[in-house]
Amino acid sequence: MAYTNVWSDTFPAGTRAANNAAADMQRIRVDLDERMTGFIVVDITADPWVLTDVVAGKTTGIVRLIPFNSFVNYVTPSGIGIVNGYITISSAEPAYAPVPVPVGCKVTQLEWLADGTGVTTPQGSFQKQTFDGSTTNTVIDTTSLATSKAVTASAAIAETLTGTDVYWLKASCAAGSLKLYGVRVTFDRDLLAHAS
Repeated sequence: MAYTNVWSDTFPAGTRAANNAAADMQRIRVDLDERMTGFIVVDITADPWVLTDVVAGKTTGIVRLIPFNSFVNYVTPSGIGIVNGYITISSAEPAYAPVPVPVGCKVTQLEWLADGTGVTTPQGSFQKQTFDGSTTNTVIDTTSLATSKAVTASAAIAETLTGTDVYWLKASCAAGSLKLYGVRVTFDRDLLAHAS
């Protein structure tokens, strides 16, 4: 973009007449407006200024992949089979994995890559528990997984992770052997919203 005025560290010169001060100040305002609007602030004429997403640290659509070997089974360790590229979850013995997303970020979607061929009720869920010693779990989302090898997306999620809750994923089935290859977590980040 071509600017109206070339930037100069020596304008206005100290020798300019005082009656040019208003015009000089207007020129400087134009210079700042052209250089800041859209890059640093959304609109320089707004009061208060709103920072652009890049400056504010807002990023949408960040992706984290959770590989199959991040999932563990605490019911019967022998109930989970690890094969090259996927785990096998036996019927009625779920597997769990942590959610590798920082506090303050908002999870927007989960995508489960699994093979539910011959499996009854294959499911993936996103859960949390308050970090206060309680034993009450809250199910944030449950996704019915495909009964073939496929990626199954959750419904839209809008869960902002807090420092007062513990979050995890759970993969399960009622009967058969569910093959789980991994989960893709999509989330948004807004650094300034959680700076305080």
